[in-house]
Amino acid sequence: MLSKKILVITIFLSAFSITHASGEISQIKNEPLEHIYEIPTKKLLKESLRISRIFLAEQYEDSTKVIKFIDETEGLIVGKATENWFLVMGNMSVRCQSSYSINIQANNNLVILKLNLENRAPSTSRCKGWDLPTQDGYKIIVESFNSFAVKLAKNLQDNSTPTITKK
Repeated sequence: MLSKKILVITIFLSAFSITHASGEISQIKNEPLEHIYEIPTKKLLKESLRISRIFLAEQYEDSTKVIKFIDETEGLIVGKATENWFLVMGNMSVRCQSSYSINIQANNNLVILKLNLENRAPSTSRCKGWDLPTQDGYKIIVESFNSFAVKLAKNLQDNSTPTITKK
């Protein structure tokens, strides 16, 4: 009887420490990442959108699954995608996914990329009940977003680098 109580208490404390140590990012701010690219030579709006659309196709292999809306008049591309992260519990890890939106706005000599992590997990995620990633998962996602931004900058212009701002 005493050993059962100790086992239950041990399991409870272990579960609490895992949840506490790797809690959802709602405990920190989940803000959109905004990357602003200043293109030294004024490119036409359509050219910046064309480059961005090709970039999305290369990154996701099938841009039709990612791009949800394009408005060439406004210079806007809106998309949705997912990013993988891992929920680590002791010696086990489970591959999870988080949804995010992609907004690319081209205007004169600026291209603005916004990546916004959504507060809901896609149905393909194996981590039910985790709408947002853990803090460690969030760090992985931010690194991936920043890498994405640098690659887009290279596609827009070889020597263009993003200025990263948070709103």
